[in-house]
Amino acid sequence: GNLRKVVSKAAVPPAIKSNTFNYSPISSVYVPSGSGNAYSAASYWNNFLIIDGEGLAVEVTLTQAGTLGEKLLEQVEYLNAINILKVTGPINDDDLYNIKQRMPNLIEIDLEGVERDYLQEDLFRDKVSIRKVTLPKVLRWVADDMFYNCPLLEEVILPGTLESIGSYSFYKCQSLKEIVIPEGVTNIGSQAFYYCTALERVSLPSTLSVINSETFRDCRSLKNIEFSDGLTSIGNNAFYNCVSIEA
Repeated sequence: GNLRKVVSKAAVPPAIKSNTFNYSPISSVYVPSGSGNAYSAASYWNNFLIIDGEGLAVEVTLTQAGTLGEKLLEQVEYLNAINILKVTGPINDDDLYNIKQRMPNLIEIDLEGVERDYLQEDLFRDKVSIRKVTLPKVLRWVADDMFYNCPLLEEVILPGTLESIGSYSFYKCQSLKEIVIPEGVTNIGSQAFYYCTALERVSLPSTLSVINSETFRDCRSLKNIEFSDGLTSIGNNAFYNCVSIEA
């Protein structure tokens, strides 16, 4: 099933049973502001990520790499409580570890002002509640598996400095409807957008020369695609089962 997000307008958690949402892959429940603790304590509701109102938003500016966790803990009691995060300044692998391993409940993250031109593979992999990501404005490539299985991801803002998009980077991002790949990108890796079933529109740059195997496989909502004259290679099954492409 595709039911992944539930919105409840009830301030008091309705009584539900253990099987109320059986076989529905719900990852998050949005509740009225101030009701989060009640839902988190309520039977069966406490199995889900509870977003109180618009979520807990935190902004931090770093002057030294490796201090993200420390600076955030000056504002919140636990890193896993953060839903919306904006980071500016230098970061290192320790900071990325905190984002990847200690913030499972992110729904939005803005890294535009981060001073780093690469991010690790699978940084956001399996973050099942994340909806929007803004990548660093100096980023050179989207690493392999970066957004692997982010089923609620709706928007990714890619920088103009980007050169390539890695394999499986957006695999199974089933809420992504549109992606604008900026000028300067020359290569899109194999299976990069495999099974992005809601993807309708893709803007390809004139600099793109290679689309690898199965890049857009099973993008069943993709309606049209326009190739530039610089494209030299399209891999096996690159558009396999793209049943909505218009002739």
